[in-house]
Amino acid sequence: MLSSESVAATFLSHGSADLHPVMKSLRDEAPVFFSEDLHMWIVSRYDDVTEILKNAELFPASTRSIIMSSYPPEVREVLASTSTFTAPNMGFDGSPAHERLRKPVVPYFSAKGARLLEPRIEEIAGLRAEEVPAEPPVDLVQAYARPLANSVVIALAGFPAEDHDRILRYHRAVNEFFFGRPPAHLQLDYAHDLLEWEQYLSALLAARRRDPRTT
Repeated sequence: MLSSESVAATFLSHGSADLHPVMKSLRDEAPVFFSEDLHMWIVSRYDDVTEILKNAELFPASTRSIIMSSYPPEVREVLASTSTFTAPNMGFDGSPAHERLRKPVVPYFSAKGARLLEPRIEEIAGLRAEEVPAEPPVDLVQAYARPLANSVVIALAGFPAEDHDRILRYHRAVNEFFFGRPPAHLQLDYAHDLLEWEQYLSALLAARRRDPRTT
């Protein structure tokens, strides 16, 4: 029997192993399901999802208010002071804002943009391979694939390599608010990390404007 609590717990868990049977139950029993715990509708049938994605005016994609409403006042206060939760955002907003924000970014993350960084990507891949433990058992996702992907994205975005660990700390906070639910005791810390992330970006952009050749 589906319940709002059980569905929410599955969606907020750190893994997808239990998601598939829950999605099947949703498709069979409640293809349009409202979760009080998540404060959102869950649509699970392909045709319904396709129809929703085609009609951005009737079904706006912004999840900003849903995410904000699920946190205590002191966390909401910090989040409300960030551009991430107040300005147009590719992660929160659908058409037409999403397309407008996406257009100037696409060239830098295109296949052509990646090819320009191919030597650097190969270098990163080699360095990450050297860090994989020599003895089994080895989780290749944790030990190689995920660190490699993080390092490559940081390089593609042009962030200083020495800021790698700092950026991953910020990424963890952003990822938790966008795609998960931070544990209660970490929510305020993550909110402050998100604010610090924006301050870091502002300072970095100002430096790049002063010296566009900086890499």
